[in-house]
Amino acid sequence: VSDILSVSEIEAGSFKISADDVRFDALLEQLQADYEPQAKQKQISLAFKLPPKLPVLQGDRDKISLALHNLVGNALKYTPDGGKVTVTAVVGEQQLALDVTDTGIGISEDDAERVFEKFYRAKNARQANITGSGMGLALAREIVRLHGGDIELQSEPQRGSTFTMTLPISQKAA
Repeated sequence: VSDILSVSEIEAGSFKISADDVRFDALLEQLQADYEPQAKQKQISLAFKLPPKLPVLQGDRDKISLALHNLVGNALKYTPDGGKVTVTAVVGEQQLALDVTDTGIGISEDDAERVFEKFYRAKNARQANITGSGMGLALAREIVRLHGGDIELQSEPQRGSTFTMTLPISQKAA
C-alpha cells in the first residue's frame, strides 16, 4: 500500500525528496542487517562486495533506502533456496554504481522492457505464484531518477538478474 501511495505522490508532483548528506556505507550496513535473517532462512548466500570507502551522497536517506530495499528484497524473493544474491558497489569519478545480482528465476527480454511499469509483473513471477504488487521496481526507479540516477536491468531466464542502480556523487561530497 505504501508503494502505491508513493507512486501516486510522484505522479502528482507531491513526492518530496530531501537533500541531506547520506552515508552510503551506513545504508548498506543496515540493508545487510535487515536481510540476513531472510537469506539465512532460505539458505541464500547474501554477499556485499564493497570498496573500503564509500562516498557521502546528497539526497533523501529514507527514499534511497526504500529503493535499495526493493532491489534486495526482490532479489531474495525471486531467488530459490540455496541461491546467491550479491550486492556490489563501484565508485566512479562522478557516480556510484550498485549492482544487485541474483541467481533467481530471471526475466525474459519481453518482460524486461516492462518490469519498471506500475503494476506489471513478469510472466514467470506470476506463474511461480510469487506474491507482489508490481509497484516496487517502478517506485525504486522513480526515486533514483529523482536523485539524478537510474536503474537498469540485465537478465536471463533461469539464470538470474542484475539490477544496476547509479547515483551521482555530489562534488561537495566527493
